[in-house]
Amino acid sequence: MKTRTTLATIIISLLISLSAFSQIGDSEVVSINASISATIYLNLETTPVVFDFTTLSDYQNGISADKSAGTNATAGNVVSTTNWSMALVAQSEMIHVDGISTMSLDNVGVTVDFTGSNHVKNYAKNNPVALASTETMILGQQGNQSNAGDENANSFIIYWEMGTGEGNLKSETLLEQNLKHGTYNVDVAFVVSEII
Repeated sequence: MKTRTTLATIIISLLISLSAFSQIGDSEVVSINASISATIYLNLETTPVVFDFTTLSDYQNGISADKSAGTNATAGNVVSTTNWSMALVAQSEMIHVDGISTMSLDNVGVTVDFTGSNHVKNYAKNNPVALASTETMILGQQGNQSNAGDENANSFIIYWEMGTGEGNLKSETLLEQNLKHGTYNVDVAFVVSEII
């Protein structure tokens, strides 16, 4: 009987020793950091837009973009990992080549055909938006729908017009403004910003 008790005691001692041994361990902690940055890329054709006013009709009615011919049009897209909006702004006054005479910026306007698959708020869809020296929004987020995406999701065509009096463009015709003849130039910046 004593042998059985001793054997039982040895087995129990071994089980306790194995149990205690299996609880010994070590651990290390690895931290995971994810930096999620917003990226926005604007891809825009930079071919100059040229308006040639040669007839009385041009001076009275202005010149619109010809959508079927693609004239006075600028194609572009936005590639973005975040929601975005786009504005345009004149970089200076519209200055004559003489360096002195100017033309009112609001003679120039744009409409935008959004051709991408995303849903956006198009502020220049049906009526032209006049050029100004402050940023003017032309595309933005539609409600709470995301407009993040690639060039297929966020493609558009900007159509330029001048002297038409449409939308919020200057209502006086170029003929009525009695402008100095010659070439006027202005650079227009398109600014894409993250919507937070």
